Amino acid sequence: MDFTTLCKDRYSVRAYSDKPIEEEKLNKILQTALSAPTAKNNRPVRFIVCKSQEALAKAASCSPCTFNAPAVIIVCTDTDVCWNATDGSRTSADIDATLVGSQLMLSATENGLGTCFVLLFDPQKTKEVFELPNNIKPIFYMPIGYKAETAEPNPRHFQRDNLEDVTKIL
Repeated sequence: MDFTTLCKDRYSVRAYSDKPIEEEKLNKILQTALSAPTAKNNRPVRFIVCKSQEALAKAASCSPCTFNAPAVIIVCTDTDVCWNATDGSRTSADIDATLVGSQLMLSATENGLGTCFVLLFDPQKTKEVFELPNNIKPIFYMPIGYKAETAEPNPRHFQRDNLEDVTKIL
């Protein structure tokens, strides 16, 4: 599959089969995600990979959107490592995690798995339930697994803006 087709065909999966993800495949996807760019190449992204029933239950207690996936990756950043503006006005934490997450999603798709980018979760409860230190900030949840037979894209998935409507070339 070429890159353009991969990007267009990937969609948010909200129904997963209970087929487990092969360890080699999951490691390959995570390793590919780590090749994403980050500000100053500081590489602050950290993963919590929930696969056990106990860990999946913890994740589900913090988000209603784990969709019974066989694994949930909680993508976090280490605020001690991410780039911070000298005036304290901004940080690269969210952007770095999102860049890594994009590659994670595309690599999962290339490897026959589905994902969903989830922002609907309780960050404070996540920190408590997973006993995260103060410098680790959860950014988003990403359920991952094989798509259920009933999985299908949201009807709006294939709607796209016209390039002319969103672009100003000077």
